[in-house]
Amino acid sequence: MKDKNLVTLSGFGWEAVIVPQCGMNTIRLSHNDGQILRHPDNLDMLFSGTASYGSPLLVPPNRTEHATFRFDGQAYYLPLNEPRYQNNVHGQLRAAQFRVEEKTKSSVKAVYRNIGEIFPFPFLVTTHYYLDETGYHQDFTFENTGKTDMPLAFGLHTNFLAPDWFCVPIRQKWLKNNCHIPTGELVDLTPEEENFRIHGFPQGKPITGFFTSDGNTAHLGEILYTVSDNFNQWQLWNGDGAKGFISVEPQCGAVNCLNSGHGLLRLHPGQQEIFSVWYHTA
Repeated sequence: MKDKNLVTLSGFGWEAVIVPQCGMNTIRLSHNDGQILRHPDNLDMLFSGTASYGSPLLVPPNRTEHATFRFDGQAYYLPLNEPRYQNNVHGQLRAAQFRVEEKTKSSVKAVYRNIGEIFPFPFLVTTHYYLDETGYHQDFTFENTGKTDMPLAFGLHTNFLAPDWFCVPIRQKWLKNNCHIPTGELVDLTPEEENFRIHGFPQGKPITGFFTSDGNTAHLGEILYTVSDNFNQWQLWNGDGAKGFISVEPQCGAVNCLNSGHGLLRLHPGQQEIFSVWYHTA
């Protein structure tokens, strides 16, 4: 895939390909020539709106019931882009056009300033992706640029090529209704879900679920995926279990937290919150 707007980072045995004009999505990542992420065949697949390739940035992540929420007594609205279930799904940051400000062979910094077009509160998000001898790093800094407090829920829809095995530090599962919205009730993991914590198999049957976090490092075979402590949820999904991928999704805030408040952050004017992700090997 060739495009003059793509950013390629390389060094230390790693290579990353990033699309600034589509949400700073890392669409390819390899280590010693071994591909890690599920990648699209062409950029049109990204611009079609799917979140199933690379590692899209999500604000808010997953679903917001009826595409609306209340914050400090006022109602706010998001695009209703999942009409079947009457939800907003995955927000609009994944399609935002970032501006690259600094670029070297192994590092890129980019920014996106929202003034209300993708989320009804103004904010600045700065991304810094870089390679070093320890792996591939991503830092995401959100700053409330408005004059009032803002809610913040953030996640990454990271789509891995299915490894032979995986484990993710999940604790409890959120029950959900027929529209894929959590009911607010947490339950213990099933025996199969307990295996996801130790040695799960990513293909062969569908996997889906919203879970609270019990740690910050997932294993995708030999690849480790470590996230900062302010990611307090994990989501798992592999489609129908036969497409050769598994999505391991760290989130700050539970699904629909703009309405439920579970894990939702509040940023005061001028306040920042930094999230970090690290792909590495043992």
